[in-house]
Amino acid sequence: MIYGDSNLMSRVFHNIIRNAIQAYQGTEHADDGNLEIKIISNCLPNNNISIRIIDNGPGVSEENKEKIFAPNFTTKSSGAGLGLAIVKNIIENMNGTISLVDRHEPGAEFEIVLPVILPSVS
Repeated sequence: MIYGDSNLMSRVFHNIIRNAIQAYQGTEHADDGNLEIKIISNCLPNNNISIRIIDNGPGVSEENKEKIFAPNFTTKSSGAGLGLAIVKNIIENMNGTISLVDRHEPGAEFEIVLPVILPSVS
């Protein structure tokens, strides 16, 4: 178990997945319907859980990697560019971290690390 608000966590997943879909729709492969999004979770040895959200879309350009979580940053023609900034704030308020993982293959990969609530021993 983790400590957090289920509505806010839904917003985190919704935002990251929506971004993957919108980025894919802007490519020449958009009509082939082969966008894949994987969510993988693993328990880490330090009482944390890792959640990775991986897609096979166009990924994030090198020049945008440092700006991706900044408020008001967007590569789209519409939207306020607040989505990933809000996601980062939600995760950090849960004492977690979110990062863009460097990949050697196409797509984007985000890793969320959150502390696990350990059962109390009586």
